Amino acid sequence: MKEVKDPMETIFQKSISFPIRVKFFMAKHPQFQIHKFCQDAVDEQIAEIDPQFLKEGDPRKNEETA
Repeated sequence: MKEVKDPMETIFQKSISFPIRVKFFMAKHPQFQIHKFCQDAVDEQIAEIDPQFLKEGDPRKNEETA
């Protein structure tokens, strides 16, 4: 049986741009994880705006179970 996934946890992609020098940096330093860096930056900004969001996840889930 297929596992039912929460649609709010669906991954979406957002295109961002970097200067060509960043491409050369990543080629020279393959250990640099651009995806992790970007996700950490997004989480940091979310924490500044709504610190509870990352701790609690989707607030609608809490409303449904209340």
